Amino acid sequence: MILKIRWMAPVLAGLLAACGTKGGWMGAEAEKGYQKELAVKRMTAQHNNDDYYEYHVENEIIVLADKKDVQVYLTANEIPLRVTKIGGGPNGERLVFGLVKNEAKAMEKKVGYKGGAQQMYEGALDGHDKTFYGEVLKGGRYVVFGSWRDLQAWRQSGAASAVSTGTATDGKPVTFTTDSPDVMARFKDLHG
Repeated sequence: MILKIRWMAPVLAGLLAACGTKGGWMGAEAEKGYQKELAVKRMTAQHNNDDYYEYHVENEIIVLADKKDVQVYLTANEIPLRVTKIGGGPNGERLVFGLVKNEAKAMEKKVGYKGGAQQMYEGALDGHDKTFYGEVLKGGRYVVFGSWRDLQAWRQSGAASAVSTGTATDGKPVTFTTDSPDVMARFKDLHG
């Protein structure tokens, strides 16, 4: 029995030392928080629901859920991977839904699969409120959202509570529905 105790003492000392080091085990509560944060990252990566962009232009509604696609669209007026529904909009507009690579691959494998942009537009997938960014260009005006709930309320009523307003570099007016510096920075990052 004494041999077992002598062997266990250094092991226990090593485990306790690891608990106190940076990046070591921080306790059950910290582990729960880490697991929850990891689950959120996995969900947004899988569902692509942390941002949403909807542009109403010339009898077309373009819906994107990926910043890179938005950058390509804004600079080259192109959407590399997409699903198009002719006459699918509420007033017969053409609907164009952007896809990211993993969504396009999933669509090839699974009949009826819809990407994050399409699911969000159709109401089958909610935006992720913790890190959500949304913008809609309609009637020549940008409306920028920091929560999925606010975007949904705007879609129902057509009105947005303006926290601040401004003008984008393309000359179009902008209504921000939040005073979040992160949301305003994300808009500026896309639109200069």
